This record gives sequence, structure tokens and C-alpha cells, in this order.
Amino acid sequence: MPIIYLFIVEVEDRKGLYDNLRTHNIFAQIHYIPVHTLPYYKSIGYDSADLKNSEAYYSKCISLPMYPTLTDKEQ
Repeated sequence: MPIIYLFIVEVEDRKGLYDNLRTHNIFAQIHYIPVHTLPYYKSIGYDSADLKNSEAYYSKCISLPMYPTLTDKEQ
């Protein structure tokens, strides 16, 4: 049985959702930064990589809280 530890959704206004959730003490996270945008990979020549799909996904994805002690009320 797989262990599911992230609940990721894609939304058009990720920043707006993130900010709205924070005002309600819901701490979502942003994961999976495209590798080619990280400093090390930029330094070895990946900064000009044409990875539009990775960048498009990253701009819309947000991880909602999900953990074993999350109560029904918190959900």
C-alpha cells in the first residue's frame, strides 16, 4: 500500500490561495521547484533550458496539509 503524504492541487491563483489559507491558519506549502531554476543547475548551464511544462506546473501547484493527526474539524 502506498504511503500518501502530500495532497497537491493545481490552481490558477496559487499566491491568492496560499495567502487566504494563511489568514485561516492553514499552512500549505510549495514543493517541487523546477531543478533547472536552482542555483547549482543554473551554474552548470541549465538556466537556459526550455522546460516550460515544469515551470507551468510549478506556478500552479500547492500542497495542502495532510497528516495522520489532522482532525475532521481541521479538514
